[in-house]
Amino acid sequence: MVKLGEYVTATKAKNKDGSCTDVYSVTNSQGFVPSTEYFSKEVFSKELRAYKVVERGMIAYNPSRINVGSVALQDKIDRAIVSPLYVVFSVDVTRLLPAYVVKFLKSKPGLDQVEFRSTGTVRHNLKFEALSQMELDIPSLAIQEECLKKLGLVETQIALAEAYMTKLDELVKSRFIEMFGATPEQMLCKWDHAPLLSCVESIDSGKSVNCKAEPRNELEPGVLKLSALSSGAYLSSENKAMPDGCEVVPGKEVCFGDILVARKNTPELVGACVLVKEDTPNLMFPDLVFRMHPLESIDAIYLTALLGISPFSNSVRALAHGSAKSMSNIPKTDLGKLQVPLPPIELQCEFASFVAQVDKLEFAYQWDVIRSKKWR
Repeated sequence: MVKLGEYVTATKAKNKDGSCTDVYSVTNSQGFVPSTEYFSKEVFSKELRAYKVVERGMIAYNPSRINVGSVALQDKIDRAIVSPLYVVFSVDVTRLLPAYVVKFLKSKPGLDQVEFRSTGTVRHNLKFEALSQMELDIPSLAIQEECLKKLGLVETQIALAEAYMTKLDELVKSRFIEMFGATPEQMLCKWDHAPLLSCVESIDSGKSVNCKAEPRNELEPGVLKLSALSSGAYLSSENKAMPDGCEVVPGKEVCFGDILVARKNTPELVGACVLVKEDTPNLMFPDLVFRMHPLESIDAIYLTALLGISPFSNSVRALAHGSAKSMSNIPKTDLGKLQVPLPPIELQCEFASFVAQVDKLEFAYQWDVIRSKKWR
């Protein structure tokens, strides 16, 4: 094991004459991208002389977001500039490939060291001096090249599997529209309807406590984070550990068959709805989430899709109060009064059977992704 600092050098060259106007940002998923493309508008300063220069082959990272992968190799253009907040460094390419460094920093061993060496209580920050102390194995350049090729193949497999899963999700949405209608107005006109509250046993609010920053260990008491719902699939791993000595509040534990709805979130994510398809003992849903169980007149899979992914989900988000720049909130009373379409239960069950078949395919692709990621 050697220290990374033996192979890298911080660069602080600035765009002093203002000659470079190619402003880039470093993202955790797309690497180096033009700022205007990433943000869809100009968010950077008009004064560019203080911006840092990043030559082709250099690496830049956001010191407060490297823990989520905001580090990238500048391989887009000969010269770019980035915000003064970024850390920029070069690599001794006679001994170490810059792309190999980036892969290491995004790997679990690399991220573990990022976490360990970052400072700050609220927002972690990794200074270049701390990055220089990180340790890694450095094989020959030939082996580094071979590793990068293999990782490239694995990442291609992951991308293909994720693309197939996206297509399967779109297939479910298309099937819903085909069976029940393309707009909320069509659905309510075509089918019987009733207030949501009359279709479920109850609409329950969760409970929140001041949790630890880290997720719970195994079956310790924990509270779901909003990110457990945001993707449209229930992610029980997205949770925070409860303080020592605290227990899950009776009646607030997440159970198999629960339908969870994000009561409060950003305008784009408020109303996210998931069906819990697994037992997750000792895990509580927070006060930012509603929980409900459908009555026999409505199928759980149909109701989850109706509220979460169908065109009708726009009606759910429309209930939210709050400005476009703040967290939006759906009042429980308004959600309960929302008129929901009620096709014949036989038709709902037919849709649920279709979703179950798609879920089997998606599960297979998910395992492909999980297995592939273990090789990264």
